[in-house]
Amino acid sequence: MNALFRLLVCTVATLGFVGAASAQSPSPDDRSMPKTRTQVKAELSEWVSAEYERRDWLYYPESAQATDQIVAQRRLARAPAK
Repeated sequence: MNALFRLLVCTVATLGFVGAASAQSPSPDDRSMPKTRTQVKAELSEWVSAEYERRDWLYYPESAQATDQIVAQRRLARAPAK
């Protein structure tokens, strides 16, 4: 009984380690994963370089959407051709 329990525990542990080792790391563009501080700062600098003014709250939704389009177009232009 004791040997059977040890075998079961070792099997479950081994399967857990194999499952964790074979899990794929998330892609950088995965929106479901939380961003790091560095990623947020880089994204903000992209928005500022696209002339987004975060203090301009009067035109907030439109200006943010327009800036998002500009940043997306720049990222597409930088992306390697397939």
